[in-house]
Amino acid sequence: MADKLLRNSIVLAGGRSSRMGQDKALLLIEGEPLLARLVRQLSEVSECVTIATGTGDRAERYRAVLQNPLPEATILFAEDRYPGEGPLSGLHAGLCVIKEEGYVLVTACDMPDISSSLLLRLLEASSSGSDVIYAQGLPFHALYHTRVVRLLGEALEQRSLRVMSFLGGLNTTVLPLEIDGLEASAELFNLNTQEEYRNYLNRMRRDGS
Repeated sequence: MADKLLRNSIVLAGGRSSRMGQDKALLLIEGEPLLARLVRQLSEVSECVTIATGTGDRAERYRAVLQNPLPEATILFAEDRYPGEGPLSGLHAGLCVIKEEGYVLVTACDMPDISSSLLLRLLEASSSGSDVIYAQGLPFHALYHTRVVRLLGEALEQRSLRVMSFLGGLNTTVLPLEIDGLEASAELFNLNTQEEYRNYLNRMRRDGS
């Protein structure tokens, strides 16, 4: 797999951003849209980055954002097959366009940084063969095996849309988050509101990032 840790990764970018009041994927961080920042980071660890966009209109908008410059990775776009059904729909759409079997790193577009230390821990735990490997409380900075796509489709058909309920029906490995001080790490910051966005930018300035 050359120097990449993974073949595939997915960004869930089809949410409504209702708490933020604007499209989170387009928030600027050091002059760079959040989605572009995430795709750039993911391209460093995976050969192919799939963006689950929800709608076709949003796919076109994001494609334009990523044109200059494109990272050194294949970029795919996936529209919801179950529109408006939340993050499980985006996860299903992303997994459906991936042809290879195996583990996929899945992250949400409101998490501005990929934690390399957490990713390495997730990969180490993949020897368990579990369907999903995630750190406690972080279902979307996690490894999902492509075989869960069938069960995802069944859950969406039944409109069973709660992420943790879905995970509860799978064979999972849950890592404790507090190991290595990850709980307090800026790498695990979520941007759901304007206040969290401002706090993240202020933290970057203080840290000199």
